[in-house]
Amino acid sequence: MDPGQAAVAARLDEVTRRRRGVYLWGPVGRGKTMLLDSFHSAAPVRKSRWHLHHLLAHLQSAAHELGGIDRAVAEVLDRRALLCVDEFHLHDIGDAKLLERLLNAVFARKIMLVATSNYPPEGLLPDPLFHDKIEAVVTALRARVDVVRLDGEIDYRRPGSRPGRFVVGGPVETAAGVTFGFDRLCATTELSTRDYLELAARHRRWTITGVPPLRTAGADATMRFRVLIDILVDAGVDLTVCARAPVGELFRDPPEVPDLDRIRSRLTALSEGKVHCGAK
Repeated sequence: MDPGQAAVAARLDEVTRRRRGVYLWGPVGRGKTMLLDSFHSAAPVRKSRWHLHHLLAHLQSAAHELGGIDRAVAEVLDRRALLCVDEFHLHDIGDAKLLERLLNAVFARKIMLVATSNYPPEGLLPDPLFHDKIEAVVTALRARVDVVRLDGEIDYRRPGSRPGRFVVGGPVETAAGVTFGFDRLCATTELSTRDYLELAARHRRWTITGVPPLRTAGADATMRFRVLIDILVDAGVDLTVCARAPVGELFRDPPEVPDLDRIRSRLTALSEGKVHCGAK
């Protein structure tokens, strides 16, 4: 661990003794997820660990099956003493209201929350049109957990630091597994976050072909691509991304879509592949 990470690890140990949670935020690639996972693994209590995408999708599905959001929240929190949630980031007011319901139940049950984010609580929903809609979430987080910044100088997501491959190339072979074209996955309006979650659970080896410079893809397709990469990386799939240009060119002058720095960092962390991939 670097000094900043070691200080946060010590802070997590401290809040465990005080039974108070932590909201850990800072730039991409500084080790927030690593610290969250280490803390979760070591905590000697009944616990659960979620990526926020997975948690919100599960709550929506469970609400439908169980007959209400309160029942879905109760099912997620049942007999838990610790809830760890990675990648707090909200871009939808519906998800913000769902998160508010969850946090109210977490704090009412005195469950310890440890969360990571690239944003401080006030920046969770950066669209100024919706800022007032998350004031209750911000107030609850500031009052009930320690807000800690991890802001080291090193981005640890260097090439090869994460399993997978990033390939710039034209046609040929792909490894055995499931292959999807960028247009099919991201340019269509038919696929949702829940669809991506279900596909990631079914297929453990992925090749995404034909990824264009995002400035040519449009905001909607770029946002879907961001969600998809988040889900696949968090699911730990064997991922090959076949692009039409190097990472730097993919992200030059992109549409105004939040959190692209995180996705750029995640793609940069993939090994530079030697195979070539054709678009499908």
